[in-house]
Amino acid sequence: MLDDKKLLDQLEKILQEAVVKNDLKKLQKIIHHDFNYTDEFGTTYDCLADLQARNAVVPKLESLEVLSRDVKFFDNVAVVNCHELRIGTLDGKPFEANYFVSRIWKKKSRWCLLSVTLSRL
Repeated sequence: MLDDKKLLDQLEKILQEAVVKNDLKKLQKIIHHDFNYTDEFGTTYDCLADLQARNAVVPKLESLEVLSRDVKFFDNVAVVNCHELRIGTLDGKPFEANYFVSRIWKKKSRWCLLSVTLSRL
């Protein structure tokens, strides 16, 4: 059986791939139903469906490279802070930017993603 750190590492990789491929089915499997996302402009989305409904403001990623990552565990909660290089398009215009991303995961019967906050560096 995998320990929590290894399991969370796997989930982070699945998340990264699903975000780049815009794989909604994979995202739904790992995201909590009360998921909360705050983008770089401070707009908050209350669930994955809300985020997908506003598809025009969601960047389309071609690649996402994790440059550094720090994980802290607090009982059944994990906080993941990353420095990421994201390349893609936003409103049809290409972009390449560094971001600070903070993710909060919670474990009940399994780990699921509760919250993501994104800030452009």
